[in-house]
Amino acid sequence: KVFLHHDETHSIILRTRHDIALTYFKERQYEKGLDIMKDVLEKKKKRGDCDLYLVKIHLDICQVFLKLRKCADVKDHLAAASLVMKENNIPENHFYMGEKRRYEAKLMCYLRR
Repeated sequence: KVFLHHDETHSIILRTRHDIALTYFKERQYEKGLDIMKDVLEKKKKRGDCDLYLVKIHLDICQVFLKLRKCADVKDHLAAASLVMKENNIPENHFYMGEKRRYEAKLMCYLRR
């Protein structure tokens, strides 16, 4: 038998729930997906984690809020993702930085309309 450390088990559960939320997003069941994703985010924050997975959660939430045109929510999650990336010294050429810039550009287009 393989016994996982509690933190590993917790991490696997969060990532599985994250995947379930992404499936809901693909099926355009945004509210169901957001409920799960927000819960994953809260659990991750409660643990005091400040890593790239936290950035991924924020960016996935941004993507949905952009589709729903909830600009204030997009701004909040972009700001949170930026802070975590800054704390982790993520270079400008990192994939998540590019994703963040694309979302910022889309947000600016929505705000100009």
